[in-house]
Amino acid sequence: IFHLIETDEMAQSAYKPLKVDASVLRVSKRGRRLLTSGRTVTSFPGLSILTGHEKDDMLSGAFDEGKEAPLLAKSSNLPGGVRLGNIVHDALEMMEFKDLAAMRENTEQLATICRSYNLDVDLTVLQQLLINCVSTPLFSPRSPFTFTLAKLSKDKLVKEMQFTLQMAAISTKGLNRIFNHETTFSPLSHRELEGYLGGYIDLICEYEGKVYIIDYKTNNLGDAGNYQHDGLLTAMREHNYGLQYLLYTLVVHRYLKTWQADYAYSKHFGGVMYLFVRGMRPDTPGSGVYFTMPEEKIVLQLDRYFGEGI
Repeated sequence: IFHLIETDEMAQSAYKPLKVDASVLRVSKRGRRLLTSGRTVTSFPGLSILTGHEKDDMLSGAFDEGKEAPLLAKSSNLPGGVRLGNIVHDALEMMEFKDLAAMRENTEQLATICRSYNLDVDLTVLQQLLINCVSTPLFSPRSPFTFTLAKLSKDKLVKEMQFTLQMAAISTKGLNRIFNHETTFSPLSHRELEGYLGGYIDLICEYEGKVYIIDYKTNNLGDAGNYQHDGLLTAMREHNYGLQYLLYTLVVHRYLKTWQADYAYSKHFGGVMYLFVRGMRPDTPGSGVYFTMPEEKIVLQLDRYFGEGI
């Protein structure tokens, strides 16, 4: 999630990534998923409303998971809506992936999270969904490298990474031009932008020397077949997630460029994965996982555009 901040809310300064100690990756403070909106701040849904397909909403989860739904999701027997999305995000942030995979006792902690959102959830079903999420191999069988979240060590993870990017005077017209050939991006209607872009990335992890961006989605796509590539591509297009992951990629690109010795995009950046958790199955590698590797030239163009502007 991210939002825009007026320039008078922050001191004028160059981009400043998080400070690190011994590792390129570092755990940051837990961020709120509730964003306020108004004249000076707009959320990712607020920016994506310029596509004409989404309704603005202060809750980032509403954009990811949809409005509250009275019907149960067929794939997981869990309710839809903002609160379920926030529960899943909180659980994955607060709990150790290895503990979830090992099915260690966490019922009370899950119940506490559910109570905080005033949502009645079948904890057994919720536990299984979380187990599937951390235990499903994140690449297809065709890839030589596969890993699960549960197999990653804590020092290779950054949950809810906070970021702030300074923007020169740009416009959505310029973004449309740069993202023109991105299959999951929908053009934005005209708007002038200047100031700071800030927010949080669900998860950044390192595996085999490459850094990956991971975003969790609890969207109910219906039948199991919809959680394979074609169905996931449709969902990515429908919600304009291409805009989201391209901006996240810029954040990580700048971060690694600052802190990684001899940084090269193709060598150190592994790509982006959207985990549609309702469709993930440990016995089906890549199920519910949308993987993409943004073109380096697009990331470099975006980096230059944010720095130099129109």
